[in-house]
Amino acid sequence: MRQATFFHLVLMSCLLFFGLSASAEQANNNPRQIIQESTDEVLDIIKEHQTLEESQITQEMADDLFQVLEPVVDFDAIARGVMGKHGKQATQEQKQEFSAAFKRSLSRLYMKSFQTFEVKSIEVLPLPDDFSPQSDNRAYIKMKAQTGNNRIYSVDYAMGRKDISKPWQVHNIILDGVNLGLVYMNQFDGAVSRHGSVEAAINNWSSDEIKRVDQL
Repeated sequence: MRQATFFHLVLMSCLLFFGLSASAEQANNNPRQIIQESTDEVLDIIKEHQTLEESQITQEMADDLFQVLEPVVDFDAIARGVMGKHGKQATQEQKQEFSAAFKRSLSRLYMKSFQTFEVKSIEVLPLPDDFSPQSDNRAYIKMKAQTGNNRIYSVDYAMGRKDISKPWQVHNIILDGVNLGLVYMNQFDGAVSRHGSVEAAINNWSSDEIKRVDQL
């Protein structure tokens, strides 16, 4: 896949991620409702920030939104998945450092997406008939999103919870068949090879991501 196409999808994922914030506790712990009830919030956030000039969009805006997002997106688990096989040799401190670097890179993408992407409508599809919110701990939520140029994207959220008493959290997103977790894992593997070590890959992750984002 061409880099521009991938990051076009990642920008969209950042927009959709941020619809999964305040509604989480109001959805009776049903994963589809968590996604469904966030739709209006997503579109409102997009509309609000697209009226701003690029110079008015600050890192603090994105950081504040990430704090709201933490309860429903398991960033630490996502970051561990992105490290893939290299996570086995990483120290706990390195894992924490990479989780922070990964969130910072998504934050920059989110800021970029304010001025780059428009989502017109979102449709969350029904859960399978055999899904049980009382007992199942994994769910795959399918969504259709229409952009400003009338392109339709398929979005699959992989969600999970540790047990039925815990909240649902997003673990991965698949956009138009592209597994973002797997693509990021390949990028981290490439960074380790390019920079020579896990520590160097972590230290250079943010700067590498900035270069890619600035090419959008």
